[in-house]
Amino acid sequence: MKILIADDHALFRDGLAIFMEQFDKNVIIFQSYNFLQTIKVLEEEKNIDILILDLDMPDMTWEEGLEKVVKAMKSQTRLIVMSASEEVKSVKKSIELGAKGYISKRSDPKIIESAINLVISGGVYLPHEILHKHIILPFTREVRIEKSGVLLSLCHYC
Repeated sequence: MKILIADDHALFRDGLAIFMEQFDKNVIIFQSYNFLQTIKVLEEEKNIDILILDLDMPDMTWEEGLEKVVKAMKSQTRLIVMSASEEVKSVKKSIELGAKGYISKRSDPKIIESAINLVISGGVYLPHEILHKHIILPFTREVRIEKSGVLLSLCHYC
């Protein structure tokens, strides 16, 4: 599996790469530090399976950067936004543009692992707080909700 981690903080990228390698020794990790470099990696590297993207990077607004990154993605690439922001606007926009997950950087490592595995298996992940406060995906087939550190699966229209 090929994963691209896009975040402007090197320590966070390196830590997430080590975290991901614990679960899959064969994973190939690419890193980028801004939106433009992320787009470049997506254009140059074939078959990126997962893109883990921070929205707050210095070279573009998150809205512009997200739209340009999504346009550069190949169809098989699954986008997971991992951000410190939990604003409903950014969650909605990310999902509308095709993100398969939105993970808070404050999440417990077990939640992060489960959320990434859910996205890899074809599901969609949203934080518990967002689902309970704002129903934004009534059409989603599968969503997992975190509750007390446990992920529960909901199925709409199954």
